[in-house]
Amino acid sequence: MCRFWLHLVNSSNARIRSKARFLIGRRVQNPKWFKEHLHAMDPRVRANIVEALWGVDSPEMLSILWQATKDSNNRVPGNAMFGLHMLADPAVIPLHL
Repeated sequence: MCRFWLHLVNSSNARIRSKARFLIGRRVQNPKWFKEHLHAMDPRVRANIVEALWGVDSPEMLSILWQATKDSNNRVPGNAMFGLHMLADPAVIPLHL
């Protein structure tokens, strides 16, 4: 990862930090990276990390989306359920009800 991204990830502005991780997640698409960053303290960061998974169809990423449905912040499970819906996972339907 280049220094430019590191500067944004470590920004004092929480919105910039979360958007930087979103952009990195869209580019990297590495399950290990997602698992490491899904434990961030800031719920905005976790929500954007999950959003970066939208449309990525792999067993590892599907597992990460399901793990994110259990997050304590409402945005994270919401983004995870939307991602599961985009992948047409039928098991997500009961979560909508």
